[in-house]
Amino acid sequence: MLFSASTTLAVALGLGLTAASPIVGARAGGPAIIDGKAFQLAARGELGPLDPDNAASNAWVLGLQRISQGVYASVVIPRSRNKTENPTFYFNRTEPDGQQTLNIDIPGVYPLVATIGGRDQGTSSEQPSEHMVSFSPGGSGGTPGLYWFYRSPESIPLLGGGPARDGSWAVCRRSLPLPSGPAEFLQPFYIYEDETTPSGCVSVDWVVLCADMIPLKPGDGWNHDKAGDVKCVAQ
Repeated sequence: MLFSASTTLAVALGLGLTAASPIVGARAGGPAIIDGKAFQLAARGELGPLDPDNAASNAWVLGLQRISQGVYASVVIPRSRNKTENPTFYFNRTEPDGQQTLNIDIPGVYPLVATIGGRDQGTSSEQPSEHMVSFSPGGSGGTPGLYWFYRSPESIPLLGGGPARDGSWAVCRRSLPLPSGPAEFLQPFYIYEDETTPSGCVSVDWVVLCADMIPLKPGDGWNHDKAGDVKCVAQ
């Protein structure tokens, strides 16, 4: 499982499902949609121009980049054909009203929860519509209201919800502040309903791909009792 991400770095999941994409195997009548709890988030969008080195595979997933102790930025990484190597997420129902947060575990360390930058938290005054998605240890809150949904007339489960009723996602090539110095990554950003996709970025959806829940280690102080149910694309 790959881990690597900055506080208030926006969480965006982009999943590229095209006819030529290897993300979903060809099946009569379309991909198999089944019930699950754990999942991976595949970017659906034309990301090749942003990542020409991996354009031939045409498959990317949501991942994490460690920025500092307990601070991870969301990034978009090439999808491995070995699904156990791709980051695995789940919805955690901890809100009194039944809303869910997006979580990912580092077994033996802590669970991480996603926080989407607020409307007034763009990456800079020049890029006010780039709201980062960051992951931090579970007790630190997180953004509630995330879920899976079908967008009519499609029958593919996508990541939905967040701080805006009709928000969307974009992927941009941006620099992150690593301990060794700045480095460029594909990063997902949340776009509020009255904002537009930044220039040079690509609009994406996040396709929900079925995965196995990552087993916890003895002594871990959390569990998956409140993991939410999802519909997902069988891998």
